[in-house]
Amino acid sequence: MPLYCDNFQGRTCTSSPPVKIPINLVEDSQSIMNDENLSNLTARKFLTKPTLLTYLNGLSLNSIHPSLNNQSKVNYLIAKEKRSKHPHGQNILGTVHEFMKNKDLNDAYIRKIEFFQILVLCMRKEQSFALLDLSYFEIDMAYKRIQGEIKEWDLVAYVENFQKTLTFARVFTNNKSADAYQNIFAAVFSVVKEDTNSEICFHHIDGKGIGCILADAHPGQALGISLLIYLNNRYPYLSAIEHLKHIYKICLIHFNRNIRQKSEIPTEIKKMMYAIPHLETKAEVLNVLEQIKLIQNKQAIDWVNDKSNITKLN
Repeated sequence: MPLYCDNFQGRTCTSSPPVKIPINLVEDSQSIMNDENLSNLTARKFLTKPTLLTYLNGLSLNSIHPSLNNQSKVNYLIAKEKRSKHPHGQNILGTVHEFMKNKDLNDAYIRKIEFFQILVLCMRKEQSFALLDLSYFEIDMAYKRIQGEIKEWDLVAYVENFQKTLTFARVFTNNKSADAYQNIFAAVFSVVKEDTNSEICFHHIDGKGIGCILADAHPGQALGISLLIYLNNRYPYLSAIEHLKHIYKICLIHFNRNIRQKSEIPTEIKKMMYAIPHLETKAEVLNVLEQIKLIQNKQAIDWVNDKSNITKLN
């Protein structure tokens, strides 16, 4: 072991702290790192993890091994573990690597990747079978766990047996057009067909299956699903928009939440917005939208223009 001596100052020789961490301690650290989401792990999160505190049993990390008192050493171990799990990073290239590595597994999670518009579909085979039993599902884009232009799109439903809202498919995409949504729904439905050898049914067509789709009033979602049904259904006497009237419902939770998030809109305008779902005719809705536009608030006008696109679907 190297010695640090200062004979000129008359100091005694002392041993340097050990640098190399024992392999058993490295393996234990890796196990603790991987018991939750490694992707977002930082040194601070690692040092406060309940599993680490349980492992230390009241001792300090420094007492287990002196080099672990250095946060840069902990950061190095975390980075090394991330590299071993994600050698190509965690962007689209890393996602493709994971997809190619696991696509033939029976429990593969990443099921489809498209590049013309970025589309990454994540769902397991068990979720496909569960989708067939749903009478409704909800489209939720409230999550924002990825930086940049990529949006997360979740297909969820409340399951009475578990008394929880469960996720049945998760899609990451950079596009919100009607064509993009049509591709998303087509990807989900094709994976369900591949996994179960059964088609997703719609109640107004088949007398069973999906009777309602709840969404957040984005016109791309509405038009995308209606076009998909129109192009694939067995009853072409109904137009895409007519199919939409049977199954598409705007979720009030999403509707109200989106209004609350408009920080630049005065309270009196928001009250008018909140009242819209309770109006009985299209003419009443259009009248309120026009009143809101006359107030000349930019954020409110943008909101009205978005909702006007939806009224054109009827």
